[in-house]
Amino acid sequence: LPKEIIDKAFTLSNLSHQRRGETLSIEEFTALANVIYDLTKQ
Repeated sequence: LPKEIIDKAFTLSNLSHQRRGETLSIEEFTALANVIYDLTKQ
């Protein structure tokens, strides 16, 4: 995946989890990055 996609996924995962003090698993992060990638291709 392009670095910018990974950066966006990282930012989103941080935003969505920092309130609860949680972190994404690798699997969740990868899924999120793939969704963002699919959206940017359309």
